[in-house]
Amino acid sequence: MNALGMIETYGYLAAVEALDSALKAANVSLVDVVKVKGGLVTVLIEGDVGAVKAATDAAKTATKRVGTVVSVHVIPRPTEDVKSMLTSSTEYREKEKQEILELTPEMPEAEQTKKIEDMSEEENETSKEERIYTREQMEKMTVASLRTLARELKITNMTSKEVRFAKKQQLIDAITAFTGQER
Repeated sequence: MNALGMIETYGYLAAVEALDSALKAANVSLVDVVKVKGGLVTVLIEGDVGAVKAATDAAKTATKRVGTVVSVHVIPRPTEDVKSMLTSSTEYREKEKQEILELTPEMPEAEQTKKIEDMSEEENETSKEERIYTREQMEKMTVASLRTLARELKITNMTSKEVRFAKKQQLIDAITAFTGQER
């Protein structure tokens, strides 16, 4: 990597425009797209110093037409520490994705849906039992995931409005009570 170019935009659409114009303007390649909270998206590109400067300038100009450019910066000849920082953040996100996959049931959602549609009512009840989470698994889930699970299970001990506004522990207790698991 001869130079690292960073284009930070507000919104994903502006980031796509920035990346598109940067890749078309010069001989650069995409390193990563980092979605920061609050709508900030940073596009990281690499290439020769001159090419990266030209690409970031073109991206800045093009992005201003569709969104907001927060900042643009080029680092010529970044040190090895910067390179390791970029690869470690990518590895960290991959690790997070893997942990999320480990918390989901073994069968993919699409296969579960298809299987449920093909089954009779009796088999449908057993497939719901197979998807029951333990209390420990539910503790690791986000509140949004628990709400989705409560809706999928069609729990009867909470209304849809109560599910929408319930806290994490309330959802876990309701799902546990509905599925008949012990505390």
